[in-house]
Amino acid sequence: MFESNIGAEHFIGMAGDGARRGIAVAMYEWYAAILILCLGWIFSPIYRRCGVYTTPEFLEYRFGAPCRHYLSLITIIMYVLTKMSASIYGAAIVFQATLGWNLYFGAGVCIALSAMYSVAGGLRAVMYTDLFQMCVFTIGGLVVFAYSVSQIGGFEAIKDNLANQDRSGWFHLWKPTDDPDYPWTGMIFGQPLGSIWYWCMDQDLVQRVLSAKDTANAKAGCSFASMLKVLPPFLIVIPGIIASIYFDFSKIEDGTDAAYPTLLTEMMPHGIIGLMISSIITAMMSSLASVFAAGSSVVTNDIYLKFRPDASHKQLVWVGRVSIIVFAVLSFCWIPIMRSGTGLYEQIVEIQSYLTPPIGIVLVLGVAWEPANVYGAFSAMIVGGLLGFSRLIFVTIKDDSMDGDLPGIVNTFFYMNFQHFALLLWVTAMVVCVVVSLLTQHKNPPSEEVRKYMIHWDKVLKLDASELAKPMWVNVLVAGSGIAALAITFSMWIYFA
Repeated sequence: MFESNIGAEHFIGMAGDGARRGIAVAMYEWYAAILILCLGWIFSPIYRRCGVYTTPEFLEYRFGAPCRHYLSLITIIMYVLTKMSASIYGAAIVFQATLGWNLYFGAGVCIALSAMYSVAGGLRAVMYTDLFQMCVFTIGGLVVFAYSVSQIGGFEAIKDNLANQDRSGWFHLWKPTDDPDYPWTGMIFGQPLGSIWYWCMDQDLVQRVLSAKDTANAKAGCSFASMLKVLPPFLIVIPGIIASIYFDFSKIEDGTDAAYPTLLTEMMPHGIIGLMISSIITAMMSSLASVFAAGSSVVTNDIYLKFRPDASHKQLVWVGRVSIIVFAVLSFCWIPIMRSGTGLYEQIVEIQSYLTPPIGIVLVLGVAWEPANVYGAFSAMIVGGLLGFSRLIFVTIKDDSMDGDLPGIVNTFFYMNFQHFALLLWVTAMVVCVVVSLLTQHKNPPSEEVRKYMIHWDKVLKLDASELAKPMWVNVLVAGSGIAALAITFSMWIYFA
């Protein structure tokens, strides 16, 4: 799970945001530890109890086919706009900075390698190689972190250099409420609401939990992945901050997104450069292949099988392979638009904040509030989707000359911070779902079947049969890992406050 989440877009985008705005972007990783534990201990038992293969399938069981179709559509859109294209673009920047390749030629090479890898092996091949690839990029990242920090003179030297450049706030997580990118209000309240889809519903990650042998293994994997999430800010963000101290990115075509490869080529010994290029490429291949596998699974199980329920296994395999090729082409076409934006990572989380909060609240209400029904859930998705897509389209086509030209409330809607927008979208979708569900109770009253899909709070912390079958020290270790992950996460929040 940890490996499939980390791709070239993290090495390029997160380091770039570290160079552009400082440590604040690390909150995405340090909040993720909490959401991963929610997946393992709350949502994963529900998914496994229902026997689903995909998260859209779960929404159909809980609500109905319209919700499944909507989530399938959003999942594919999110994969193309934020995962596939971002990972390809990030790896292409590395090729451009280190090997001098044309950006689009490098992108084509990335697509070809990952698509062939996915088409040939599928999810099984991806998972078998993930452990090795995780070790490669983790060790490589630790080497770069240690070398760059030692070269500048330690953490205190980083703080002193930032202060000398009038950037002392860059080593603090919490930004003012009017910060254009990462206000503390948005990061605490809006960011997790936009990330519930990513960590608790995204087929790319949920398929890892569903493929676990039993609930005990699923929880263990999530606890371990949660602990590992403390690492990316040190492996990626802090080297980006160090790069911003040494280099001026205002005259570089890709701006601060070039921070990490610039740090490699200008400061690292040749052996480390080679290690990290291979690390980033393996991270890209693993992440992209995992997304290709998840996307093709959604296409075959949630779309194609709905129209061809009698399709043979051979047909499904070919549909999955063709969908991977289509995904690759669409992702390549999105790269020019992505390249014109401010920063790679911020674009990823911004799109996520526009499109996924309505899905997140539908999931939460679906497992926590029994009266929620298909009318309320689908209405929330449609209303939230219209608002989110309106904002996304506006942000994509607008230029600087349009700033401030819109009427008051409309201007606020289109220009408010994207994390605050995620919070607004979440609240709006929640109100719609609750109100419509209550108004349509006579059409779709709660049934005994619905309770199968609900959180059983009295069982969340209890051991199930698969856990009772294991030695007690294993269960203690798994639970202790989760508690340790939370403790480490909150300690990072305090240290970098």
